[in-house]
Amino acid sequence: MKAIIIGCGKIGAELAHRLCLHGHDIAVIDRDPASFVNLPQGFKGRHHEGDPLNHDVLIRAGIEEADALVAVTDHDSLNYVLGYTAKTSFHIPKVIVMNNDPDCQIIGELMGLQAVSSTIWGAEQLEEMVCHAELQSIYAAGGGEVEIYALIIPVEWDGRKLDEMIVEEEHIRPVILARSGKSMLPEVGMKLKKEDILYVGADHLGIEALLRLPGMAGKVGPECT
Repeated sequence: MKAIIIGCGKIGAELAHRLCLHGHDIAVIDRDPASFVNLPQGFKGRHHEGDPLNHDVLIRAGIEEADALVAVTDHDSLNYVLGYTAKTSFHIPKVIVMNNDPDCQIIGELMGLQAVSSTIWGAEQLEEMVCHAELQSIYAAGGGEVEIYALIIPVEWDGRKLDEMIVEEEHIRPVILARSGKSMLPEVGMKLKKEDILYVGADHLGIEALLRLPGMAGKVGPECT
């Protein structure tokens, strides 16, 4: 994959490094040449000094052949403009922009961009660690509003049917059940066993509802309702 990272701050540099380690062709753009010090020694990608709004800078970085563009500068408006340009003018299939101000995230959504809020996502992760210590978040998409959690089935659920314990509604969905080293798609009437691992997709309200179920009380940290 050929990807362009715009913004070589701590996040941009770390992302560029990780993608390079996985064998991807990475170009980093930043206005400030001093920012490239954030790239680790041995970085095998390319870096370009210049204004990312300058057409020639983007061409030099390889935007015409890029499969993905990620804009992670400190300025939301710049990220949105770059993302929209990449999507509409260069038809890059995968465009992601960072949103620093949660109040402005709706702008990215209205522009049809995948906007990730570092503030919201980070706060939600910390909240889960404080309030939901017994649930492990293993995947979050978009801005982290919905996540996939791994739940080890407690003894109180042993022998109970899945639809007795979790009633599917808009805030939570069971997606995978792992048992004895094998995974399967959960069916509503299947019986659960102690130590099964149930993977559920849920938002904040769904997790709060899950924690009120039998066997979950007393496993959480400080009350966070």
